[in-house]
Amino acid sequence: YGKGILLDGVAAELIAICREAGKPVLVDPKGRDYARYAGATAVTPNRKELGEAVGHAVFADDEIVAAARELISAHGFDFVVATRSEKGMSVVGPEEARHIATQAREVFDVSGAGDTVIATFALALAAGADPVAAASIANAAGGVVVGKRGTARLSVEELTGALFRSHGPTAHKDAILDAASAARMVTAWKAEGLSVGFTNGCFDILHAGHVSLLHAARSQSDRLVLGLNSDASLRRLRGP
Repeated sequence: YGKGILLDGVAAELIAICREAGKPVLVDPKGRDYARYAGATAVTPNRKELGEAVGHAVFADDEIVAAARELISAHGFDFVVATRSEKGMSVVGPEEARHIATQAREVFDVSGAGDTVIATFALALAAGADPVAAASIANAAGGVVVGKRGTARLSVEELTGALFRSHGPTAHKDAILDAASAARMVTAWKAEGLSVGFTNGCFDILHAGHVSLLHAARSQSDRLVLGLNSDASLRRLRGP
C-alpha cells in the first residue's frame, strides 16, 4: 500500500530470490515507477495505474495492449493483467492478448476488490491454471465482492456460482454435477435469494410428457435442478 514496507532494493531482491527458485511473483503495483518490480512474473495495475505508468491515459483495448507491452518490454514482466472496472480484465503477453468481459451486476463497494482479484489470480496460478483461465476466475471473484458492502470475503459457493453463470449452465462442461457440487450450487443460488426447484426422471426416451414436466417444473422456480436416475435405480423401478 505504499507505506514504506518495501524500501528501495527490497522488492528487487525478493523478486530475484523467488525467480531463481522458480516461483512466480505477482505484484499489485503502487506508484508510477515499475522499475522496482523488474523481473516479476506479472503486475496487476488497474486502468488508471497502467496509464500513469506509461505517462498517458489508456481506454480502448488497443491502448491497453500497447501500454502493457511497453511495460513488459521495459521491465521484463512475463505478462500484465490490467483490471478495467466494468470492462473486465485484459491479460497481455508479448505476443498475445485476451480481454475478459465482466458480469453485469450492481456495484455497492469496491473496497478490497483488487486484493480479492490478485489473491484469487495467484491461487489459480498455483493450482495450475494458465494466466487467461486464472484471470477469468479472478474476474468472477472480483465481481462477487463489489456486490457487497464494505470489505467482504468470498466463499467457495459464491465463486462457484459466479463461474457457473459466466459460462452459462447449458454450455458449461460441468453442467452435469455430482451431489456435492450440486449442493454447493444450490447454496450459492439460495445465497442470492433465488428459489430452487427439483425434479427427476429416467428420460431414457425423451417424449412430450417429459417436456411438459420440465416446463412446468421450471416455471415454479428461478433455478431448476434435474436429477437423472441411475441404471441401478432404473432396474429397481422397472426390473431387470
